[in-house]
Amino acid sequence: MTITTAKEPHGRRLAPAPLVLFVLLAAPMARAEWVISPAVTLRETWSDNASLASAKSGSQWITEVSPSLRIANRTPRLDASLDYRINALEYTGERPSGADRITQQLSAAMRAKVVPDLFYVDADYHISLQPISAFGPQIQNDYTSTNRQQVRSWRVNPVLVRELGNFATLQASYTRDSVDGGNIGLGSSEGDSLTVSVNSGATFQKFTWGMQASSSDIDTAALPETHSRTVNANVGFGLTRQLRLTATAGYDKYTYEALSDKTEGANWSTGFRWTPSSRTNVEATLGRRYYGDSYSLRLMHRSRRTVWNITYGDDVTTSRSQFLIPSTVDTAALLNQMFMANYPDPVQRALIVAAYMRATGLPPSLPNSVNYFSNRYVLQKQLNASVAFRAARSTAVLSAYRTRREALTTGRADSTLLGSNNFSMNDNVTQGGGSASINYQLNARTNLSLSSSYMRAQSLTLDLQSRTRTTALTASHGFGRGASGSVSLRRTNGTAGLSSTPYTENSVSAQLTIQL
Repeated sequence: MTITTAKEPHGRRLAPAPLVLFVLLAAPMARAEWVISPAVTLRETWSDNASLASAKSGSQWITEVSPSLRIANRTPRLDASLDYRINALEYTGERPSGADRITQQLSAAMRAKVVPDLFYVDADYHISLQPISAFGPQIQNDYTSTNRQQVRSWRVNPVLVRELGNFATLQASYTRDSVDGGNIGLGSSEGDSLTVSVNSGATFQKFTWGMQASSSDIDTAALPETHSRTVNANVGFGLTRQLRLTATAGYDKYTYEALSDKTEGANWSTGFRWTPSSRTNVEATLGRRYYGDSYSLRLMHRSRRTVWNITYGDDVTTSRSQFLIPSTVDTAALLNQMFMANYPDPVQRALIVAAYMRATGLPPSLPNSVNYFSNRYVLQKQLNASVAFRAARSTAVLSAYRTRREALTTGRADSTLLGSNNFSMNDNVTQGGGSASINYQLNARTNLSLSSSYMRAQSLTLDLQSRTRTTALTASHGFGRGASGSVSLRRTNGTAGLSSTPYTENSVSAQLTIQL
């Protein structure tokens, strides 16, 4: 399978996913029943401020043609998926500054059992538009590139597993990854990570144990190489079949240009895991790491018509790490849990969820904290909460978040991104926001949906803040034979930049999607 595309403006190329992904997908072991869903979307949009300028730039029409392809396969030896879309855009009047005529989004992932019970390969590849700054306009359309830059990331992770009977399981994995922001300030980076672990086997039911050691090296263009080394041990004790106590201890060591001399130290945590039923799971820990107190929480509950998720955690991370493992609240994942009882087959369920989202106009992801461009290590503390409801004729998806990022490395790493006078902007950043999307089914083919989102970012160092608020009303209709259409009204307003400049956009769009 090959995807061939044209050259993108500004010297950027439309690149296919890594060769290793498609070689493995084409292997004999992978030949099973594939689900292939091509589609094309035609969209016409009128906007009175497509560039989100402080002074409205004038109304214009934007025409979009978006062919897309979804491929999925889930067998005992291969779990693979690919979602790819190209957007070709044409503008009346002057094209907004920085906007491209062709953009693309790609999300491809697979897990292959090359040698069952011995050798596995995980791989993924992503192309997406990402925010450059937490204090610029936060865009929710395909025709504006303001405060956005294309980011490409890939990861290949071969894993060796060896079972020592029922006593223990040995595992060794090597990860090679890359992130390219296409921006001189962020640039490209490559990483190498090695992880070795041993965990108790089936012999240990009431008392479990494990040990893990990992090493990571990151080489970033025009910046010093950084390193991290961690060693951890864990134990667990089952008080009952539903309740298990946990404890960990270890040591972390980081090498980076630190603001203080605290870059390494011992860590410990204690906690519990409670699983009263297959529908409810609660995990919580408290402890301490070299940067201070550390806590985590994970709560998941699902019923016949609802799914609830609450998570909290703190960790040392980078923008690069967040690009490799996106932290957005996936609407499809929420609905996937909700439809689990009705559609046990995962491939069929994924198609049902995708069709349901198209019919109801639900967004592919819910707003989350902005992973802005930065080369600095940060201490990130993040709380996320989301819930989905489904009634006979309506669906609602709600989410809220709050994040704080405290810089651990010097601002010099971001001087090429922010300039020498503004590199302290990302020293201490808090973000918060939420979203709500409500859909009502008028009849078997027609739906109405109302969505609203709010985002706020604040720099505690510079006393700088920005906000974005978006509200949209959409009517969608299925015409049969794989064709559907929608009409949407949207209003976006907010403030952005060092001077908190206000902006407003009103838009109307109509689209037609045809499943081929």
